[in-house]
Amino acid sequence: MKRDSVTKIIFIASGVMLVLFGGLMACAPSVVKPAVFPTTQPTVVASGYEAKVLVPGSYFHGIHGLTFDSKDNLYAGSVVGQTIYKIVIEGGKVKVSEYIGPPEGLADDLEFGPDGQLYWTSYISGKVRTQSGEQIKVLAEGLPGANSIAFKQDGRLFFTEVFLGDALYEADITGEKSPRRIALGMGGLNGFDFGPDGKLYGPLWFKGQIVRVDVDTGQVETVAEGFKIPAAVNFDLKGTLYAVDTNAGEVVQVDIKTGEKKVIAKVLPSIDNLAINSKDELFISNMSTNGIYRVDTKTGKVDILVEGKLTCPGGIGVVGETVYLADVFALRKIDGNTGEVTTLERVHADHMDYPFAASVKGDTVY
Repeated sequence: MKRDSVTKIIFIASGVMLVLFGGLMACAPSVVKPAVFPTTQPTVVASGYEAKVLVPGSYFHGIHGLTFDSKDNLYAGSVVGQTIYKIVIEGGKVKVSEYIGPPEGLADDLEFGPDGQLYWTSYISGKVRTQSGEQIKVLAEGLPGANSIAFKQDGRLFFTEVFLGDALYEADITGEKSPRRIALGMGGLNGFDFGPDGKLYGPLWFKGQIVRVDVDTGQVETVAEGFKIPAAVNFDLKGTLYAVDTNAGEVVQVDIKTGEKKVIAKVLPSIDNLAINSKDELFISNMSTNGIYRVDTKTGKVDILVEGKLTCPGGIGVVGETVYLADVFALRKIDGNTGEVTTLERVHADHMDYPFAASVKGDTVY
């Protein structure tokens, strides 16, 4: 073979490699730099005292439901913080801002409707709300535990009660009629989504199952089981169903025909919700880390968008230089000298309810 021919082959091969590499880079998720909360030092301190920040602050006070708008901006709801946040990724940087503040912003789950308006459930107050322009309207109330919410392809709106209730409803998006109850005593139908077949797919928190529901008849079918505590599901654009197991700390791909499950990523327990954008990128929220993460469904790689050392600091117990903190979504131990935080237990992962106060006696934390 002539040298010129060899050279041409090398250049052609190199060009093909560059094209392939460029294509792979284009398909790969962009690199993101996590948002860092701008913690400030105390400015007013009584005479004779010194104050300093031991553990930096966080953007959220517990984080739950996630959804995207038509421009792929991410929105997240907080129950304790009573706030809906907007999270934007620009040039690889994550920016967090308050979208709707307290008390109307109290949101366990949220979704944009076909009309472009945001709809959400207010868990504690038992209300379903929507925002049109600057106006916030209550569509339904008197429903304690209003939890998950989603639109069917035909524009109808559905929501559930969980923990403080256990039912599935269809809401009147005008707010003029009372919600239509579809099913009662289901077993905790949490974060749900509608499949390509028009059926509702969702997790039963207390039964460890993913089910399929006909919202017109109320008929329920089991799709998959064997989860520890399934918290939410979502379909991607190809019709693939993904679920999160809050107790196991797993993101799971589910075959809706066979019920076969495939774990695609392992993360810390206490996952609350997930959402998928128009690029089929999957994002999850975690209550115990005050965090939002992007999960690569092909490789299982997890990127941090936002994360906090603490969630909702409550009561403390102090022994020597160690601070024990009831952090609502976790029990923490903090080194009083360095500020190092150790998580002892997490909600829905360990045998612990939401801790609001802490006291220490001997070797036991109460």
